[in-house]
Parts: sequence; C-alpha cells; structure tokens
Amino acid sequence: MKKTAVVTFEIDEELKQQVEDILAKQGKTIEQEIEWLIRYIVTHKRLPFDFEQNFTQPI
Repeated sequence: MKKTAVVTFEIDEELKQQVEDILAKQGKTIEQEIEWLIRYIVTHKRLPFDFEQNFTQPI
C-alpha cells in the first residue's frame, strides 16, 4: 500500500539553491532525492518504518 508523506524542514536559501542547481544537472528534484533517501534507508538498512506515525507527528 502506497502512503503519502509530507516532509517540512527549514534550509538556508543559498544552500537550497546550490542543491537545486546540482540536482537539476542530474534531472532530479530535492523531493525526489529525499524520497530516494528514505526508501534507501528503509529498504537497505532493513529498518521498520511507519510513515503515517513518523511523518504526521510535529517536530
């Protein structure tokens, strides 16, 4: 079952632009990279992860 997660974080605008520029050269977005990172951690590190529980809690 596919779940939707909303991730909110603060990042320095200059750093954000640098990251976006690097990823744009690769044809990717920040959102795609974050999703890939989460999937990699959960899949390859075999960590149990409940997206609904962990991503609906305010930080």
